[in-house]
Amino acid sequence: MQYLSVDGSIALNADDARVAGLAARSPVRVIRFGFDPTADVRAEILELAPAFSRWRWFHEGRLQGEMVLPIPGRHNIQNALAALSMALDVGVDVQSAARALENFVQAPRRLETVTVGDITLVSDVAMNRASYDAVMQFIVELKRPVVVVNAIRGDRGTGVNRDIAGGWSTRIGFVPMIVTLSRQHVDRMPVDYRVRPEETEAFLVAAARRGLAVELFTELPAALDAARGRIAPGGVLLLLGTFGMDDGLALAEQILRQEVVNRTRS
Repeated sequence: MQYLSVDGSIALNADDARVAGLAARSPVRVIRFGFDPTADVRAEILELAPAFSRWRWFHEGRLQGEMVLPIPGRHNIQNALAALSMALDVGVDVQSAARALENFVQAPRRLETVTVGDITLVSDVAMNRASYDAVMQFIVELKRPVVVVNAIRGDRGTGVNRDIAGGWSTRIGFVPMIVTLSRQHVDRMPVDYRVRPEETEAFLVAAARRGLAVELFTELPAALDAARGRIAPGGVLLLLGTFGMDDGLALAEQILRQEVVNRTRS
């Protein structure tokens, strides 16, 4: 609140009780956004697809139109509503704001999606617990079988490697989580992102505490090959992690496309 100017405004997520509660203390105009029926800028979801979302949006109770956002995930709809809230508050034309969002260029490895046959590959950096939760909520809403490959994060200490997706395993049904150190990939980087033994241990201990079975591989290709054998028809291969998974999407796509070629030849 200390950064607000006296003639400013603030956009608050109406779906988060802690954030929405800040409205009572705000000294400036508040715009509430979200899925909550009382939000000033509100969305009604029509479709959540692997590569996009489609929704109707309202401003102060009035329907503004239908939006196709070229990035997936419920949380990205909330991000878009936040952007719309501030754009409208400073006087940006409604249609201009909507067109800007519909032409948004997705950032690499932020629910980046590729389809190979009937398999969907999804890659996300998942840098912290909130990232894991957002990605897993997206996967839940796809309602498709999923295999998870997670690169342990190196050179960041043990704390960050305690933030894992273990709490979602029973809800989504991915067991085991396939984990990789990606040694050859991180060895090529100019910064030393190798995973230390204590970082691996922190990850494995956190997984065990959450009842999450883990299968550990030293190298990324071996982990992806193991995942390939577990993907059900129409399933999702979810690639998580930072530096050790940077090449994961391209490698997984290559592996799956080669499998399609092999099936055709046989």
